[in-house]
Amino acid sequence: MKKIFLLLLCGLCLMSTALAEPGNGAEALPPFDGWELAGDLLPALRQEEAVYSAPDGKAVPLSEVTSEYTGEAMPFDRIALADVDLDGTLEAVLAFPLSEVDTGYLVLDWLEGRVTAYEVVSRAMMDLKADGTFSYSSGAMDSGFGFLAFDGQAQKVVPVTWCETGPAGDAQYFMDGSPADEADFLHALDVQAERPSALWQSFTLGAAAP
Repeated sequence: MKKIFLLLLCGLCLMSTALAEPGNGAEALPPFDGWELAGDLLPALRQEEAVYSAPDGKAVPLSEVTSEYTGEAMPFDRIALADVDLDGTLEAVLAFPLSEVDTGYLVLDWLEGRVTAYEVVSRAMMDLKADGTFSYSSGAMDSGFGFLAFDGQAQKVVPVTWCETGPAGDAQYFMDGSPADEADFLHALDVQAERPSALWQSFTLGAAAP
């Protein structure tokens, strides 16, 4: 019973992080000043070059990338630069309100000579950290933290430390791909929570850029 309670508490904590993020007080955030750090992503952020939109399956201006969840353009209000695939190069994570209680993300990645845009929903990327890792949750017993992997057409979450539902409906814990016990798993979540958060700044398409 205690284990189930802890798992539910863990899931609720991750969900509360996601629910607290929409808008995130974007109007109170400092304006984006990471243009130089954006590197090869800069022309796409300036809308000087199209991006290959994984959701749309074609190259379009950033302002025309449509959410597969709303079918509409994404009204970006903030941005963070972080190495979310841990390849040593920064990606741009653009956030937009997906609904009144949810946030959507569009991740821009430079791959094989072009900028590709991938849509990620909030429960698949919560509490983004400065090192590019983040938490995710698809249920009380299916959650953890990890990073993203891209292939030019789609993205997937690569778990680092996670909990999943076992064959018997029980919770199974893993750290770095190996089985772990509950105490080590919960400690790893605490350590992850204390990592520095990514720097979010306000961002609007068409804003002045150097």
